[in-house]
Amino acid sequence: MIMIWPCIYQVIYNVYITSDLNFQVCGHKWADISEYSFGLAILNDSKYGYSCLDNVLRLSLLRSPKAPDMTADMGTHKFTYAIMPHTGSFQEAGVIQQAYNLNCPLYVGQRDNGGDIALANNVGTDPTSFFKLDTPQVILETVKRCEKKVNSIVLRVYEAFGGETRTCLMCLLPFTNIYRCNGLEDQIPTEETIGEEIDVGENEITFTIKSFQVISFIIDLQ
Repeated sequence: MIMIWPCIYQVIYNVYITSDLNFQVCGHKWADISEYSFGLAILNDSKYGYSCLDNVLRLSLLRSPKAPDMTADMGTHKFTYAIMPHTGSFQEAGVIQQAYNLNCPLYVGQRDNGGDIALANNVGTDPTSFFKLDTPQVILETVKRCEKKVNSIVLRVYEAFGGETRTCLMCLLPFTNIYRCNGLEDQIPTEETIGEEIDVGENEITFTIKSFQVISFIIDLQ
């Protein structure tokens, strides 16, 4: 089973391993081993296999298959990983946010008259964000141009903790309309989103999102 954003909860028992082929699970960005009051997470920027047995959490560095490509994974590999001990649960400790910080570091660039971009040396200290959510339980994963409309953008969020919640997404960009869409960026009829209780304000949208649900919006900019 491949899960792009939500996490997989697994209770570790020796009897879980029944063959040589199911010793690990897939995962991106992070894995965490915890009990009630503390735990430890492994963060990484490019690996995707983890295993856990006898309180040992392992990160698989190479898959090295020989079919269909006999030379797969051969050569020099460069990657980054981090070990993050924490108190409380991984949700309380902010493991997901730290994993995103490792995978998506913020770079500020300046564009010259020729269109070239260089890293900026002098950056203001006042933080500014075009989009904000009022809870770390919901992740704004994607901000992209809409493929089917000229002056519109797509926002894609998902619930990361494993429980239904109601959240508010604030937008500093002036917009004329905002509505739900599917993965193909087609508008979803209003009657199909009644359970999400979507309320649109002057510069915000409030909605209900279920456990591990992925929701996409299209925003028509002014």
